Amino acid sequence: MNDLNIPENIDLNELNHRPTVEQSKALGLTITPEDLTLPNELFEQLPPTVKNYLNYSSPLSDVPDEFLLTPFLAMAGALIGKKRFIEMGGITIYPVVWTVIFAGSSTLRKSTGLNMAKKPFQSVIENWKLSYESKLEQYRQDKQNAKENGEIFDQPEPKKKTLYCSDGFSDLTFWEMLRDNGNLISVTGEFTALWQELTRSRNSLQDLALQLFDAEDSVRRNTKSAGDIELNNPVWCLAGATTITAFQRSLTATERGSGLLQRILPVTIEERTKPFKAVTELPRPNAELYNELNREMEAVARLHTAPVQLSGDAEQIFTQWSHRLNDRALQLENQINDIGGYVSRLNIYGLKFALIFQSLDQPDRPISAGNMQASISLCEWLFNHIIYMLEKNYIFNRYYADRLRVREILKKNGGAMNRTDLMNHSHMDKEQLDRALDNEMEAGYIEAIETPTGGRPIREYRYKGGA
Repeated sequence: MNDLNIPENIDLNELNHRPTVEQSKALGLTITPEDLTLPNELFEQLPPTVKNYLNYSSPLSDVPDEFLLTPFLAMAGALIGKKRFIEMGGITIYPVVWTVIFAGSSTLRKSTGLNMAKKPFQSVIENWKLSYESKLEQYRQDKQNAKENGEIFDQPEPKKKTLYCSDGFSDLTFWEMLRDNGNLISVTGEFTALWQELTRSRNSLQDLALQLFDAEDSVRRNTKSAGDIELNNPVWCLAGATTITAFQRSLTATERGSGLLQRILPVTIEERTKPFKAVTELPRPNAELYNELNREMEAVARLHTAPVQLSGDAEQIFTQWSHRLNDRALQLENQINDIGGYVSRLNIYGLKFALIFQSLDQPDRPISAGNMQASISLCEWLFNHIIYMLEKNYIFNRYYADRLRVREILKKNGGAMNRTDLMNHSHMDKEQLDRALDNEMEAGYIEAIETPTGGRPIREYRYKGGA
């Protein structure tokens, strides 16, 4: 056992029944901004390569550590691709990770977090580039020799291997790159542009994106320029960033239930978790850690294809956690009526992260208890982010801005107003205001109070306080 595995004298049953942060808050679950910060306990459970990455990247900027972890794991998942997978029942689980960094301000360096995550993969990318250039040179030489000798030359031109999708999203380019590489990651500093492509009706990508997320055996796309393209178990990961307001503007009313959002792991920080650093205050990168990380990723790139089993302890830990997670989803349904879809995807992420951790840490052995527990701890932390953002409707409802406006108007005007005054102050139309009031009353933030007058009662809306 490595030092991350759970010691043998720990009772696995007792371990899995220790109260979590969420369980301790029971039905009145409220996630605070402090619950969103990266816990030291989680860091200590991570496998050595992931710890090394955080130790390397964290000092290099004031980007929150919370924005460093999941983009790196998404890129690692893309590099692992189809080389490692878990077979459970009738499904095959590949390390497909979709994660998006959300922040209210551009000063929190979301793009820096994405760019930092690319550093450990630079040697892999450079090696692929050199290999491609060598193969291309040989191809051209062979083609020239065949021409000079009057021979038929029908060898295909070598394809340049890459890890990253093209920055400019093109339907055909995307499908050809995924076909030729088999596994890719889209890294986008403004996620809303990609979101709008995925949900644009003309290219029908929304349903296909769900198939790509599940890395189905056959995903077909018929293009005008390239004909029929078939992908077999494509591994397409995604790491993006956006501001909350930009994403709110890009949503339509139905997209909370479209299936796309439930697959995205959101990470949000509202305030700095590290002090600001001027460029002159940044240290030089740790060359030893950088080289070690790049060697680790080169080893991952060379992995052979093989299924990954769960150790007996890992299977027991996951099974018990899965049941607990399902029970909590049932408890939360009254608070968040569509929580089930998010929880079911988070449950599978528990296996995906364990698969990634094991592929970085003794890849030819079954998933250890330690790596499974680290994965579960990561999912527990991400569950905080999911609940926080669902509760506040930060990214899942474009009408939330109307609700906030109504709250602010009430707070600034003594806490209560009639409907006519609210409409005049908010400049909303009847439909907008009714929707905002109905949602706020259903959520419990506003109540309607009727005062008898001997005739038609006066109805006012009172702000009750809260988020």
